[in-house]
Order: sequence, then C-alpha cells, then structure tokens
Amino acid sequence: MGIVSTSNSVCYRKDILKRNFMTSSVHPPEIGPRIKAVRQERKLTLEKLAEISNISKSLLSDIERGKANPTIATLWSLTGALGLSLSDLVNNPSQSARDPVIFVTSYNTPKLGSLDGQCSLRILSPMDQAGRMEWYLLEFVGKGELRSDPHTPGTKEHLTVLSGHLTVESLGRKIDAAPGDTVRYPGDVDHVIINNAEVPASAVLVVMN
Repeated sequence: MGIVSTSNSVCYRKDILKRNFMTSSVHPPEIGPRIKAVRQERKLTLEKLAEISNISKSLLSDIERGKANPTIATLWSLTGALGLSLSDLVNNPSQSARDPVIFVTSYNTPKLGSLDGQCSLRILSPMDQAGRMEWYLLEFVGKGELRSDPHTPGTKEHLTVLSGHLTVESLGRKIDAAPGDTVRYPGDVDHVIINNAEVPASAVLVVMN
C-alpha cells in the first residue's frame, strides 16, 4: 500500500515499499515544532538539515513555523536525516512509545489523496506496521475508483463497506458489496475497487502481507 497518483478520475495505489508519497500531505499541528526541537537537540542549523535532507532551507523554515504542510515524501526525507521514524512525528508526542494507549486525532491522521480529489485514503494503522498489516479508511466520490497494480506476493486485502455500494474486481470476478459486507481477495494481482453510484461511498480496507 502506498502512493496515490491519478489519471483522470482514477486513483492508483502502488506498493508501500516504493515509499513514493509525493501526491499526498499530512496536516499535523505539532510536526513543525517537533522537527525544530529535534533539529536543535541534534545541534543542526537549518542550513545543515537542508543540506542532509535535500530540502530547501525556506521550506524547512516554513514547516517548523507551521506555515507549510509537508508532503509525506518530505517528512520521509526529514525523518531519515534526523534519525527518526515517521510515526515518531505523526503520533501524539506527549505519549511514550511504550504507552499501551495511543490517541491520534483526526487532524493528525495521515491522508493520501488524488490531485483531482476523486478518492482518498486515511492511514489508520501505525507507520511501523507498513509492509506487514495496514488498515485504511477509503472515501470515494461518486463514480470514483481505486485501481491497483499487484502488491508483494501473498498480499491479501479485506474490504468492509461502510456506506454506499462498492464493486471489487479481482481474478476476473466482480463482487458487489453493500454496507456491512466484507470482500476478501488477493492483492498480489491487478485489482480495482469501484464506486458505480453518483453518491459518495466509504470502506475500511485491511491489507495483510
């Protein structure tokens, strides 16, 4: 599970291991100050962090001051440069990694979306689960699609419809699902989730590798 790119009104999903999230952004209110705090703790100037992360000094300054919402690709570069995991920035900073109860606000939930706004995926699973088991909230506009290339061998997907009606196509089969229905299917072949209606639809998608 990973990037969402677009072609017309179709939202394409690639394998998360490619780590290419350029079309998406997150909107956490505290990421900027946390980046600044870690940078200062590492005794790095803006210029030095810009150099090692390959991100412009002006953009870094805007991110730290909360004037810009970084893409996940930008955050990936920053966390690599600072020696952090992405979840260190996304998750609530007031809670320890050992805390058995973690609260993530809606505002802090990373969201991948198509540039034309036809479909979106909210990442509900922790970032450290990427590539193993991931779960997402999918939201489609009317007639929206989520079309995917094969993921890593053995990947299985479990789609539960929350609202609207969705059609899953995999291995030459088409399955129509209503709210409350679950479709389980291989994710290591070409597959597509389609909202055939004019009204929005939503679902929870679990991807297991």
